[in-house]
Amino acid sequence: MTQWTARKFSPPWWSAGVHVQTLAGKFLRPAPVGVLIRERIETPDGDFLDLDWMPETDPAAPLVLLLHGLEGNTRRGYMVQTYHAMEKLGMRAVGLNFRGCSGEVNREPRFYHSGETEDIGFVLGALRDRFPTRPLMALGFSLGGNILLKYLGERGAQNDTPVSTAVAVSVPYDLSAGADALERGFMTKLYVRYFLRSLFAKVRAKEKILEDVLDLDAVWNSTTLRDFDDAATAKLHGFAGAEDYYQKSSSNRFIESVRVPTLLIH
Repeated sequence: MTQWTARKFSPPWWSAGVHVQTLAGKFLRPAPVGVLIRERIETPDGDFLDLDWMPETDPAAPLVLLLHGLEGNTRRGYMVQTYHAMEKLGMRAVGLNFRGCSGEVNREPRFYHSGETEDIGFVLGALRDRFPTRPLMALGFSLGGNILLKYLGERGAQNDTPVSTAVAVSVPYDLSAGADALERGFMTKLYVRYFLRSLFAKVRAKEKILEDVLDLDAVWNSTTLRDFDDAATAKLHGFAGAEDYYQKSSSNRFIESVRVPTLLIH
């Protein structure tokens, strides 16, 4: 495997603020085009998950499962860059699109959420069964990082973790505090509007399925992520409300049970 040493990060002089860096990363960072191979796998509950693979170059290369952030997908710029970075290190990356994030509406009323670990457990189990001798690792961004850490903590508590090491980047370790932070400041409210527009579109695409499950008026009236999580996310996934969802899904409750080497970049 290629030896790699981390480079010190120093932002350019013109991007001293966090918001400038956030927007510059989205709009200015190059996203090389890669040939990804899509695979659809059926889930035990009758839904599906779409995986995107880098082409195989070495049948013995370590496998890295990539997990995207809120309302992302495996073909976003930061994900594509990560695919190529893994390839340069002699690894093969496969990205998991969370339910409803691959460009096609999923079948079940449920979507995905920050504490939903069954799907990555299912995928990691499938990868281990298919490639029993290859090293298996995972890397998650933001929401995907929270899910990964929660999963590792759950499995660590059972002394049954299928990955050998992990990385989590920009994780909202405390979901309630993160939701509160997004309600303060002009720029953070713009981020919320961006996310809500995408989330509303997904609810609208499954409106016929969800009209008997959710109070859609409450969903459409959401102006914060906490409002949306209270009206939609919590109701769809068995939580009493947004605060119950945040409390039970925040990765800070699970980190102490992680039993594999894990790098946290924040």
